[in-house]
Amino acid sequence: MIYQQAEEENFNSLENMQDDIYDYIKVMENGMIDIYNEREFIRGLKGNMSIDQLRENYYREAYNIAATNFDTSEGVVALYLYTPRHELISTYRRAATPRHNYPEDIYSNGGEFNGGIVKRYVESDDTTMLISSYYNTSRKKDIVRFVLKLYENSNVKEKIGYVVCDVDSKRIRKLMEKYITDEEVFMWLQPAGDREMLVSGRLDEKGRDGYENLRN
Repeated sequence: MIYQQAEEENFNSLENMQDDIYDYIKVMENGMIDIYNEREFIRGLKGNMSIDQLRENYYREAYNIAATNFDTSEGVVALYLYTPRHELISTYRRAATPRHNYPEDIYSNGGEFNGGIVKRYVESDDTTMLISSYYNTSRKKDIVRFVLKLYENSNVKEKIGYVVCDVDSKRIRKLMEKYITDEEVFMWLQPAGDREMLVSGRLDEKGRDGYENLRN
């Protein structure tokens, strides 16, 4: 009976954590969807502008979107705007110091920033928002990534671009750790087919073997 009660409590706790994380994800998704309100920029993506024209006309667009659509509490550290051909139009980075540094382009540095997952998603038929991550060596922490495709009106077959929004992982980590009631608990969050996004807790050697098998 005690075991059953403990199992039910753990299950309920995980459900509550899932709901909290889902609510945060929806906030981020709504902020990214609001990009469609940037009508001039959307018209530019729909038009026949060259990448040089897009960069010249909208070089501050990523900053404007990050400042307008997201509260500072949501932890946005970088935002990128791309054409469907993966050409970078505009970049916003919250800081550019040796300790707080973020890539100018997620496809630079030979895959260090896990851009391959983004490229495969953009070229797929998946219409849901992508959730991914990468390890930032300057910050020495995982950065959570949201990617949303932009479409021509309601035609989901006609991509006009996409937005990449990177956020500090501490917001989701706090949501996870709120439900850790035992110091021996080990928990990680990992999108299917991708690297683990967040890890909390420690494992002994036996537990690590099981973790390695599951995450791979």
